[in-house]
Amino acid sequence: MTQKKNIVLSTTEPITDGGRKYNFLYFIGAIAGFILGICLGNFGGGIFFAVIGMLAAWGIKNLICNFTANDLRGMTFNCSGKVPYDYLIQKLQPYLLPLNMTIECGTVGNPIISYKGLIYDVTYNEDNTFTIWWRQSLVRAFITSNEYISVYRKASVAYGIIAYHIQQICSEEAENKFTAKSVESDTTNNMANISFDKNPANNTPIYPQSINAAGSGKEKKKTVFRVIATFFAIVVIGLAALYFIGVLEENKYINYVKEGSPEIYPNITYEEAFHDFFYNPKWKYFESEKGADVVEFTGGCYYADTKVTVTMQFVLDIDDGTFTLEYFGMNDVPQTEFMMLVIIEKVFESYGTADTDHVIEEDIGKPVAKAESFLTRTDNFLTEETEDNYDDLLEPQVTEEIYDDTTNRELHGSENIENKKIDYSLWEDAYQRSTGPSSSIFIDAIDENGIVFTASIGASGYTAYVDMREFYAEWIEENMALYKEGSEYELYFVLNEDGSIYVSENAPYYGDIGLAGYYTKESNAVYPDCEFVFPQSADRYISVEECEGLYELECKIARNEIYARHGRKFADESLQGYFDVCSWYNGIIEPEDFSTEVLNNYELENLRIIGEYETKMGYQ
Repeated sequence: MTQKKNIVLSTTEPITDGGRKYNFLYFIGAIAGFILGICLGNFGGGIFFAVIGMLAAWGIKNLICNFTANDLRGMTFNCSGKVPYDYLIQKLQPYLLPLNMTIECGTVGNPIISYKGLIYDVTYNEDNTFTIWWRQSLVRAFITSNEYISVYRKASVAYGIIAYHIQQICSEEAENKFTAKSVESDTTNNMANISFDKNPANNTPIYPQSINAAGSGKEKKKTVFRVIATFFAIVVIGLAALYFIGVLEENKYINYVKEGSPEIYPNITYEEAFHDFFYNPKWKYFESEKGADVVEFTGGCYYADTKVTVTMQFVLDIDDGTFTLEYFGMNDVPQTEFMMLVIIEKVFESYGTADTDHVIEEDIGKPVAKAESFLTRTDNFLTEETEDNYDDLLEPQVTEEIYDDTTNRELHGSENIENKKIDYSLWEDAYQRSTGPSSSIFIDAIDENGIVFTASIGASGYTAYVDMREFYAEWIEENMALYKEGSEYELYFVLNEDGSIYVSENAPYYGDIGLAGYYTKESNAVYPDCEFVFPQSADRYISVEECEGLYELECKIARNEIYARHGRKFADESLQGYFDVCSWYNGIIEPEDFSTEVLNNYELENLRIIGEYETKMGYQ
């Protein structure tokens, strides 16, 4: 085993990917098994051998994770200075205890940390380094002796958290010229008053942050299984090529509509206008019963302050180089041609006025829609009064939030509010979202420059749906702060005078679940209703309309919270972690022992309704 020394961490991220890089083995095993089954028998045999191939892939990954997990034992990390063990234990507690880690004193006074069934011994070395050894209790080791994937993943997470905080504590005390003598002279009360500034700007390590344990890669073992996997990958690429030929044929029709333009807006494509106006836009192709080529678009918007799902179906005439809009509906209710004309006009008109920088030059040979079939300037059909009424009814929404003016808002720096006298302590607290999937935000620090926040959905660590730790948002207005991640993601905080917070985002931070919503302080939150997507799903029938706008993971949580009310556990680690942090949840029944007979008629019907919506949206 290669001895790892003097590692320096810059974040609490797991020090490895926990074996996820080997997940491709499942895909390869399934494809290889399916091909073998087809060659030996029929389609049923292909399915059977695909399952066998995945089981074999699991065994290979488990063996690899056994080697890599043992490599973590005895990993050595750099520290700028040493502090007494008892002081280190005390300083670690505020960071580890909220993560459900327990810490105790070892036989020589060293920290011993327990987390998810594994034990981590921390010891100083003679030089300025410390070593972390992971181990299992005898009972735990006997029970999970053949399951190394989970062990490797848990150890990777724990090493990153423990080592990073120890380095930060030692680094801070080295900067302050901490000595063991000064600590020993302090009274117990003084030790209790020692605190660690949670603002990242005040905790910069004195050592360089250029080393990352997860990125070195030199210690990774190369096994014969990876060579075999490469061989199968070549086979998979060939099969994938055949598959994508069919996908490309389907995408040809979809792109034909996406790249098209109406005659009265020749410089704006349907893709540009629709994706700018509707949230959650989706396209699909199908052939009708009469053999027509049809491209269907679905997307969400607000109509008369109500969230609706719009469906449009375009019929293509490839030979003629045109397509027509033959169907327009809202929430699966067909609309009149008059309504269709108004909304299409609104979509393209909104794009042109909201963001003229996105208007492109006309492309020669680009397919155009037949204007006479579905789209003519509404000046010929509507009075000025009618147009104004429809403008008020229909508003574009990129997300579900109320900030329609985000595109036009001028973002102002903190210099515009630096003279404002604001009591920032009002918002330095823990918050819980009032509705939707259980989501919490903690304002770690706040001043005239901005706020440091932590946001989470589900358990902490790799099983979390969202786990944003100590991120920074800058003031852009007196009571509004903005966190930006590149050019793709924006998260707005509006701080209300009553101490509550409204959060808005231009897209979900995690692909299928968002942070947006109204947050109240945990002390004012209405538990347990604030921890449910549908708090009354056990007492009344919910409607399909109530599901509209839910993302895929939100639907999954809504469906499974019905089971969770009755104490069911879940094999999905992220789902289990999510319910574990809910105050009302008490998981006592294993998945295989759970019976749906405990569900009442409301719950059974609501499961069907949610499942029906998921199928409609293509979530399952």
